[in-house]
Parts: sequence; structure tokens; C-alpha cells
Amino acid sequence: YVAQLRKLEKHCQAEPTDAAAAFVLAYHYLVTGAKDEAIHALRAVVKNQPKDVTAKRMLDALAPPTVEPPKPHVRIS
Repeated sequence: YVAQLRKLEKHCQAEPTDAAAAFVLAYHYLVTGAKDEAIHALRAVVKNQPKDVTAKRMLDALAPPTVEPPKPHVRIS
């Protein structure tokens, strides 16, 4: 398993726009408990396939997007 995972990692490094391979890599990272690596792989998927709703949902679940708090309204008289 590890040998095949390393081959997939090398493929994803050599072909950074291969969203399908990055998704498979993210899945394997998730099942092995490598959350940070899964997030990195899912970011590659979302970057290259922005319409991939499943990858976006998975990424948001693992690394919720940061939301800036609203700025207070200052009234100048």
C-alpha cells in the first residue's frame, strides 16, 4: 500500500493539474489520518476543478474558510 501511495504522491507532484489523482490522494490521506496532507490535496482539486462540489465540501469540513468579522460602523458627524 505504501509503495502505491508514494507513486500516487509522485504523480501528483509531476502532474499538479490532475485533479482526479489529487482527489484520490486526498481520500487516501484521510483514511490514513493525514489530515494536513488531505487538505493540501483537496486544495489542489478545488483549484483545478472549481466546480467539484464534493471536493469543496470536504475541504470546507476539514479546513473551514476563515471569515473576517464585520468592521464596526463608524459614524462621523
